[in-house]
Amino acid sequence: MASLTRSLSRTTTRRTLVPALPPSRRYTHHLNRIPVEGRNAIVTGSSRGIGKAIALRLAHDGYNVTVNDIPANERGAEAVAKEIQQMGRKSTVAIADVSKYGEVERMIEQSVKEVGELNTMYAETHAFPSPVCTCCLTHCID
Repeated sequence: MASLTRSLSRTTTRRTLVPALPPSRRYTHHLNRIPVEGRNAIVTGSSRGIGKAIALRLAHDGYNVTVNDIPANERGAEAVAKEIQQMGRKSTVAIADVSKYGEVERMIEQSVKEVGELNTMYAETHAFPSPVCTCCLTHCID
């Protein structure tokens, strides 16, 4: 009985070794994405922190980005938009408080007018209002 227990414990604790990918594919095999060149996004709360990182990443991937934040963070939003433009992408700043429905409508209208048709909206703000439709924004800009 003791030899059977030792045998079982050896077989259940073995690790399966996964062959390593070559260095050229080690970190890129999961990055096969749909091309997004020329698509347009709004990122709320994007003058700093996670919102800024998301806006810059979307621009790096090929999106044109509308940078949004509240009036108190306008300088940071302008800096992020300039950084995106230096990447060769279109970018504009839409200052709006997303907890106010009317300001969200104006932000979307401004984005469509200056950057183009909206494809993606990323709400990084913690105050995103419930009255705004998050499933589709077409009725907001008609």
